Amino acid sequence: MDGDVHFIRKNIDDGNEIADQTIFDEIFDQYINDFGLSKMHRKLLDAEKKRAMLELDFILTKNRFKLTEIDMQIAKIQNMLKNAGSGISIEQSLIHISKWMNSWINAKSISTREFFILTKEMERVNKMDSSKQKTR
Repeated sequence: MDGDVHFIRKNIDDGNEIADQTIFDEIFDQYINDFGLSKMHRKLLDAEKKRAMLELDFILTKNRFKLTEIDMQIAKIQNMLKNAGSGISIEQSLIHISKWMNSWINAKSISTREFFILTKEMERVNKMDSSKQKTR
């Protein structure tokens, strides 16, 4: 499903790729406004920026060592994406949230907004619990 924005359509036969992308961008911008970027996303953007700067340096200087640095930066980015900060999938996160709530969450029926809100709330409660345990 990665990159397939036609899933935002209510009826798969209605719409086109341009409208899908426009609607997806609007929805994504709203999520960014509501939830912001995580530390992981900021680190990933910084790493991508560094890769782009290395590529520009190579174009300007023709220094072949920059190609090695670019490859190292690409490997770093791939490692960041593979681990995704916590190293667990969305499905695994839903299992943990379900256990926390004592209620099963269907991955196909939960919205992204609900997922982010539940995740944020669970993290907040866990931080409160861990700080209580430290003060004992």
